[in-house]
Amino acid sequence: MLISSRFQTAFKIALAMTLAYGVALALDWDKPHWAGFSIAFCSMATGGESLLKGLLRIFGTFAAIFVSLFLLAMFPQDRWVFALCVSMWVAFCTWMMHGNSRWYFWFCAGFGVPVLSMLSGGESLGAFEVVVLRAQETILGILAFTLVSSFVFPVDSRGGFEDDMSRQVAAIRDAFLADRAVTLIEARHDAQQGASTAVLREASLRQAGLLGKLEAAALDSFEVAETRPAWHRGVVALGNLVDALERWRLGLPELEGTEPRSSLTGLSPFLTEILRRLEATAELLAGHAADGEPRPVTLILDQTRAEQMSAFHRAALSQTRRRLLEIERASRDLLIAIADVRGLPTASNPPVSQSRSSSWLPDPERIAGTLRVVTCFWLAFLTYVYLPDVPSWVVLIATTTTVSMLMMMAPTLRLRDLAKPAFISAFFGGSVHILIMPHLTGFGSLGATIFAATFAICWICHTPQQGMGRALGLAIFAVVTQIENPQEYSFTFVANFSVAFLIVLGILAIVAYFPISFRPEHVFLRLIRRYFYSAAELLETLHFDKRRHGSWLERQRRAYHAHQLATSPGRLSMWTKALPDAALTTDGRASAQQLVVGLSMLGDRTRDLMAMREVDHAEVWVRELLDTVRQWRLGIQGICEQMAEAPEDLAFEDFQDRLSARMDLVEAQVSRAIERGSIAGASEAQSENLYLELGGFRGVSEALISVAGQLSMVDWPRLRETRL
Repeated sequence: MLISSRFQTAFKIALAMTLAYGVALALDWDKPHWAGFSIAFCSMATGGESLLKGLLRIFGTFAAIFVSLFLLAMFPQDRWVFALCVSMWVAFCTWMMHGNSRWYFWFCAGFGVPVLSMLSGGESLGAFEVVVLRAQETILGILAFTLVSSFVFPVDSRGGFEDDMSRQVAAIRDAFLADRAVTLIEARHDAQQGASTAVLREASLRQAGLLGKLEAAALDSFEVAETRPAWHRGVVALGNLVDALERWRLGLPELEGTEPRSSLTGLSPFLTEILRRLEATAELLAGHAADGEPRPVTLILDQTRAEQMSAFHRAALSQTRRRLLEIERASRDLLIAIADVRGLPTASNPPVSQSRSSSWLPDPERIAGTLRVVTCFWLAFLTYVYLPDVPSWVVLIATTTTVSMLMMMAPTLRLRDLAKPAFISAFFGGSVHILIMPHLTGFGSLGATIFAATFAICWICHTPQQGMGRALGLAIFAVVTQIENPQEYSFTFVANFSVAFLIVLGILAIVAYFPISFRPEHVFLRLIRRYFYSAAELLETLHFDKRRHGSWLERQRRAYHAHQLATSPGRLSMWTKALPDAALTTDGRASAQQLVVGLSMLGDRTRDLMAMREVDHAEVWVRELLDTVRQWRLGIQGICEQMAEAPEDLAFEDFQDRLSARMDLVEAQVSRAIERGSIAGASEAQSENLYLELGGFRGVSEALISVAGQLSMVDWPRLRETRL
């Protein structure tokens, strides 16, 4: 008889919780619910994932212990300086959480300091006892769940990781086959567009968790740990392959009328080799024998046919060739990495990691999230200072800081989604504490109660989307039941906890508006405005006649704006789902999602154009096209600035006509220059670079036209409307 994973997970967590409480009570430790916290927040689907998160919690707790003892020793009598230092530490940890695969370490190190400091009462002796107890309970909880997950219904992290890798390769193969059919003119683009888009979107979501699962599998399996560098290269290559396929897919409409099969020499065998590599990778991941050696392939633009094409058709072919070469490199790196994992010798060298440019300029949303956490801490602390009769002030400060830091990783979390499981768990735990626990006579009956209650919470909250609700429910149940040795019963504590949590929700409601608004419609508009300003700033650096490497600050500004174009579509997609129905109708929400897709395409086209910034252009080409390209660039910049300020005022038809006319003018000017022979001094490479840049400008123009149409479909007055 097969036992469902839902039952297995609930049974393991309930058994570990009962074991941790039993050991803590047997050793006469105070606050055994701290061990329950470790189980609640570190119980994952596999043993390796749970152990990884548990280790991060342990190390984060030790960091919090060190900082707490240091601050208490330095500022034992000055609570304002002490609070300032605590808030600075919390801000630093919150800042480090953003975009960090080890975010849970910084989370535990951040919220642990106010918790330990407040529980100690500001006394060094009390602080030492509290931090020792905290360390003991944290380690106990991690050990309890690790032991249970290792011997009861064990789930191998390695198998789950390799299955995800196999599914990822299969999805990439399906998307590649669909786009390959379009490129070879074996299928219509609109017939394959939906399937390819859906597959790549799912692959992008799966890719985000692969590195974390690799870390967990390395802890759970010696074989994975031994080949971890090769696995890491494979995961990185998969990510590069997904990105390259997405850029190729977005550029397929530009190939209409270019006949790529006859214009790109070697296209069919080139695509066939990439498909063979993907199939060989899938076979190796499945444990079967396969050829792990990439075969050399070439893809050459037929210059004779290219000279007979229009400038933009030739540019589209050049762009497609470059994207296909990116796919070839990524597929080669992937096959070499997986062959290395399986111990197969290859003549090819492993890929050399390339550093990506990053900006030291802070991300505005990262600043906003950190400022929200600091504001929450100070509001809670000021409430404690000026309203000393507020009940459960330790719960108030600790819970406010903890929840606000969690919202750094889940900024769209709604308060009602937080309040519902919290008050249900508080009512459930309070009922158990007042009505059931006084009638229990020993740990046998108490353990059965803990097991049943924990099992029920985990059974109800069993889906991945309910993971935070499950952890919060278990944590609140552990606090409210007040299981101690010796046991005492107090309805007052349950009532005080509920009041304190209401104050926590009130503080979180305030910081949703102050100092920076986190209402979904406000964030959506803010991200749209920042996206278009960044696009305009990047275009400003593309002077056709004067390409400078620039100072360090200029390079940082370019990297910052490129980062905004890369990350804003994903953030907009997340916040679009969080928009209230009053802000967008059902059709408006669909239009907003289409707008996000268009912005992703525009960002990709802009990055393609930026990649041409450092290439060499022939002087003859610059003289021919300087004024025309400059006017084209300035026009696009102006449109981006208008979209940032007032997208609802954009005249779509006039805008489309102007950009189309500008593209026609450039194409005609290139044709005249070729006919006159005035560009005879340009080398083949310089001419190729020019066509790539013209293709980049055309891609940006067409993406802007598409985005303008999508902007006109959004009900902007309704989105900007003031509402409670």
